Amino acid sequence: MGNGRKNLFAISLLLAFGTLAVYLPSLGNHFTTYDDPQYVTANDHVNSGLTLSNLLWAFTTGHAGNWHPLTWISHMLDVQLYGLQPVGHHLTNVLLHTANTLLLFWTLFGMTRRPWLSMMVAALFAWHPLHVESVAWISERKDVLSTFFFLLTLLSYSRYVRQRSKAFYLISLFCFACGLLSKPMLVTLPCVLLLLDFWPLERAQLKDLMAWRKLAFEKIPFFTLAIVVSVITVMVQYQGGTISSMVKLPLGARMANAFVSYFRYVLKFLWPTDLSVLYVHPGHWPSAFVASAVSFVIGITILALGCASRRPYFLVGWFWFLGTLAPVIGLVQVGVQSMADRYTYIPSIGLSVLLTWGLTELAQHKTQLLTLASAGALSVCLALTWQQEHYWKDGQALFQHALEIANHEFPNVSLQSSNVPLTSGFADIHFNLALALEKNGYLDDALRHYDETSNLKPNYLNAHYDQGVIFANQGKSAESIDQFRAELKLNPNNSRALNNLGTALMQTGEANEAFAAFLHALALDPANPTIHYNTANAYAKLHRWPEAQQEYEAALRENPDLPLVSYALAGALLAQGKTRDALVIYRKLLQSNPEQPQLLDRIAWILVTNPDPNIRNGTEAVRLAQHACELTHNSKPALLATLAAAYAEAGRFDEAVVTQKNVLNLISSIPNETGFKEASQRLELYESHKPFRDGSALN
Repeated sequence: MGNGRKNLFAISLLLAFGTLAVYLPSLGNHFTTYDDPQYVTANDHVNSGLTLSNLLWAFTTGHAGNWHPLTWISHMLDVQLYGLQPVGHHLTNVLLHTANTLLLFWTLFGMTRRPWLSMMVAALFAWHPLHVESVAWISERKDVLSTFFFLLTLLSYSRYVRQRSKAFYLISLFCFACGLLSKPMLVTLPCVLLLLDFWPLERAQLKDLMAWRKLAFEKIPFFTLAIVVSVITVMVQYQGGTISSMVKLPLGARMANAFVSYFRYVLKFLWPTDLSVLYVHPGHWPSAFVASAVSFVIGITILALGCASRRPYFLVGWFWFLGTLAPVIGLVQVGVQSMADRYTYIPSIGLSVLLTWGLTELAQHKTQLLTLASAGALSVCLALTWQQEHYWKDGQALFQHALEIANHEFPNVSLQSSNVPLTSGFADIHFNLALALEKNGYLDDALRHYDETSNLKPNYLNAHYDQGVIFANQGKSAESIDQFRAELKLNPNNSRALNNLGTALMQTGEANEAFAAFLHALALDPANPTIHYNTANAYAKLHRWPEAQQEYEAALRENPDLPLVSYALAGALLAQGKTRDALVIYRKLLQSNPEQPQLLDRIAWILVTNPDPNIRNGTEAVRLAQHACELTHNSKPALLATLAAAYAEAGRFDEAVVTQKNVLNLISSIPNETGFKEASQRLELYESHKPFRDGSALN
């Protein structure tokens, strides 16, 4: 192996192991409460793994306001491999980022034959803290996956140019299609190919119009794919309600934010501090700041055009940055953020090329100084990346950090603020922080941030709902009712809020309103087994057993694999005297869970106390009751009482007496335990060689 090959191999190893090492901490991070539930943990299509129906869903859904089927499939594959253990999902992101780093190095080297400069660009890409969001956030799989195909497209395209191979052209087109199916942001890739035609592939001079027409014609299939995916994406985002209207954010404000964002992205690239998961959109930037940003962008653009013939890398790097950011620069506003670190994953490559080639040219006779400066810059990037990863350990750390940065940038936000995007952005931060705090058990803090969310944005959906859930779990029915009603004023068709409202109203005795809420919820979501189950429980609480039976059966029709519902249905049947039907259900449940003491006891009790001699079976009851007592180490008085009754029914009165005495001993040793008198009466029965057959005295 020659020195050149050895150097390339050494560079590849350095990039790969350096990237894996710096992102090692992210493998210990959890799923966050920000998008991870809808992308993975609470997405039934994803967390059930790779199935034919899930694959079909991936290609037809606009879930989460995006159309990216390959991203959905990659998440499904992770679940297939790792289940819902976050370490595996993080590992996939890290491996894809490492692969992207190596692809970028080899693609640039193949085009420029400059190994050390290509290495520097790849290292900046791999280790820059701006890219932590794309790698450490499981939901941003679309970034690392789409970039993998983006770089494969460039690599194949460069091979096509060098070898004039139609096969590599088709491979490049196929990789581009895969990239678009991973994230639509890649729609500007055909323009990147034209930039590369100028430099470093040198297929046309800047003023050679005939050559550019030919090259543009060559890209027609690429542009066609980009246009089709752009139309689909805009349609999906409009239908999902994620695109802000011109009323909320006028075109002038969007254009101003676009220039400001370009400027801020450059600053973040050069000085990557105060990085946040959500940069709040102020709605209107100060005029002086906008003017400075516009001057900066236009000035660098003029400079890039002016030196294009002498320094083509400058034009390519700058227009790569401008062009690949264009789809997410905010002219079509999606969400409440003004910018996002994840959007720089591909665009920053252009800045790295511009900076690396430019500084090398400026310091061509100061190699040692340039080497030291490069090593220092990369060391700082590594340290900042390591630090930034830790903010992504969970949602609480992530949004506490985001709130600190937002408060630093905009310290005077309040309910009276007339700036809608600004207050909406702060509301988003408070809401997501509340979600994370709730998940970690800090309920009082969570409630405070939910309140702050509603104060900043009174029509914020789900803030009242989540508060209601917390209050309901704390047994504060009245408070939960207030919150669910507040949520329903904002969204009267929220079936979850209606369902929970009905449950809370039943607890406070407001049965009529409760049933109205349940019926409304069922009308909105008739296939929801949980709503059917809760409605059935409400009927059961009022001893309306036929209606309860009907709703339990409806729940099981929607989802037969609900043991708790089956158990409740058997109870409703038993209450109506349908003992044989109840036993069928109990026995079926026992087959799937033979080690359940309460189920064993329930069947044994029926076999002992039922007035129908054709149902009573003392021998079987003894077997079941003995097993229930063994599983609980003979420590439960109720289960031992069933065993004593079973012995008596089977004619084994001596054992019944001994067992019933054990029941009395246990009852007397347990503080505040009731039932001593009844237990004594049963003992007298067994001592008189009489069985206990009182079906109304269920224990």
